[in-house]
Amino acid sequence: MHSWSQGLAGFLLVAVVGCASVGPPPFRDPKAAKKESVTRIEDLQLRGLLLLLADRRIYEPYAVNAALEGGTEVRESLAVTLGRVGLRPGQPILLELLEDPAPRVRRAAAFALGETGFRASAEAVLRHVKDSDRETGTLAVEALGKLGVSVLQVGEALADLGEAEFWPRLLPSLYHYQEEAMIPLALLGLEKVEDSRLRSLAAYALAREAFPGTLEDLRSLLSDQDPWVRSLGARGLGKLGEARAIDSLFPLLQDTFPGPVVQALRAAGRLVSEGALAAPETWRTEILRLFRDDRPVVRQTAIEVSWAWLLDEDLGAALVAIAADSKDSLGPAALLSLAKAAHPQATGLVARSLASTDPLFRARGVEAASLLGLWSVVEHGLNDVDPRVRAAVFRVCLAAGEACSRDSEPLARQGLSDPDVGVRSVVFEALATHPLLSTEDLLWAWANSSKDREEASRMAGIKALVARGKRAPSEEAKVVEALLQLARDRRRLVRRQAVKGLRDLGHQAPSIGPLESQRPAEAYEDALLRSLRPRRITIATDRGDLEVELACPEAPMTCLSFLQLAEQGFYDGLSFHRVLPDFVVQSGDPREDGLGGPGYTLRDEINRIRFDRGVLRMAISSPDTAGSQFFLTLSPQPHLDGEYTALGRVVAGDEVLDLLVEGDLLHQITLQH
Repeated sequence: MHSWSQGLAGFLLVAVVGCASVGPPPFRDPKAAKKESVTRIEDLQLRGLLLLLADRRIYEPYAVNAALEGGTEVRESLAVTLGRVGLRPGQPILLELLEDPAPRVRRAAAFALGETGFRASAEAVLRHVKDSDRETGTLAVEALGKLGVSVLQVGEALADLGEAEFWPRLLPSLYHYQEEAMIPLALLGLEKVEDSRLRSLAAYALAREAFPGTLEDLRSLLSDQDPWVRSLGARGLGKLGEARAIDSLFPLLQDTFPGPVVQALRAAGRLVSEGALAAPETWRTEILRLFRDDRPVVRQTAIEVSWAWLLDEDLGAALVAIAADSKDSLGPAALLSLAKAAHPQATGLVARSLASTDPLFRARGVEAASLLGLWSVVEHGLNDVDPRVRAAVFRVCLAAGEACSRDSEPLARQGLSDPDVGVRSVVFEALATHPLLSTEDLLWAWANSSKDREEASRMAGIKALVARGKRAPSEEAKVVEALLQLARDRRRLVRRQAVKGLRDLGHQAPSIGPLESQRPAEAYEDALLRSLRPRRITIATDRGDLEVELACPEAPMTCLSFLQLAEQGFYDGLSFHRVLPDFVVQSGDPREDGLGGPGYTLRDEINRIRFDRGVLRMAISSPDTAGSQFFLTLSPQPHLDGEYTALGRVVAGDEVLDLLVEGDLLHQITLQH
């Protein structure tokens, strides 16, 4: 037996002991896995063990020291693991790996140091912005942005490399440095750099925060050849909030790409709704034309922002027709616009929507009724058979407070007694913002929710407890006592939320501890073997097929869970329940309200896949809560890089993304062999 494996023997005896599982069920029989080529059995064992550590979020010195002596792939896996585990004992090891002779190891270490957030590592990372390997240097710049280092300090460190290396290393992560010193660097990059990708990232940095005084700079982006840059310019002008921007945005309504049109509409809608200017007359005809646009995301956005122009008779009539058409998937969006503008026909359409057989339409009707102040109408939704409608009632009533026709405290108690976990989650979330109920009430409700398979209600319940502790000092001791007990819960997510709550209240908290799992150590070797290569899947939808390549080596546990759910038919017949134009489309929720899942959660497997258009990522409500829900990005979203598990990207059928609307079906996900 190898010396390192002798040291690990005791650890592995503990690792294979099963506790109550909070993750997916064990994957299929390991013997059924195809044994793909691996360089060395010893490396396979070590990498499987590292996968176990990452999945259970634990640091084990025997395994770490053994991996340090392993081959290049093992050392790279070690850096990835330490970044995902995120515990302080891993910091010196990551700094050691940052000096590794192999570039791929240094890249993984630089990225991991940014993920861990250990500010003490900044000095060492700063030295590596000039690494002989450009990608390592680029990742070091990204890490320093996450660690809060000044962009001027980073720019100074890069300065003697020359422009050929300066810009490719700085611009991809410049948006991380949200300080005014970033502005001249972004503008200089736009002026000097010819590479279209780098120029667009300079524009992204400039538009993301939209600092005061950048009006003319953002305007200049509107005429760029790159449609994404035009979109960014419009988005930035909307954030800036200056009325003078409105005339510059108008020409984008004729853009041949959907992104610039969507962002111009949103920016104009924001300027009008926030009172920067009156609704410009010149926009009315164009918005009406866009109601009939053949690009669903453009049509949806035009309908959503049109309420600010609803003094116009033609616009109002067109919206009424859309809202009254039961076959139009954008009818609920039209209804909300009419309600926001208090259109004379909105009340009648609300009554019609609440009689619909479609529960999502009824839920939107509840929201529209609240906007119109029809609280007695809203209240009728409490008796709806569909939990999504009841959740909508509790959400709007508890947010409205005294404006609602029902007294908030008994209403909240009623919501916490609802048999549906989603309804209780919504009420807990509302109580985290408006802590109306006593600690005793919350603890009673949390005890009932502790039996739920979904994590959402438990996490929201702890947030509500913490909020109550802050609001009612006389109850803080009782809240702290409860949180200390929850910090010893068998479920790691509960422990983590309780520990966070204790710290938010200014109290000392115990360590979170490792994850419990029923998977034996050998299962991780099997998972590694079955995820050594990418896999291709076909997502069949109402609008056509999407072919996606899953990056299984980058996120093995997530990939195998996704494939297992697909093979079980879990996704068959689910809808795209959320469509945000020029951002994402979302599916994978059996409840279709954003709260559903497979009954287990996965640990995040953050990786270096960039969130360009068409990237598939897992949806989460907080770290390590992924299940079955996923997003597909409709445009580049760099701010998501390193924040979510990226699982793959669309490689064929890209045009389908812009055709999807809320309610479209996902017919089946099939694995290509």
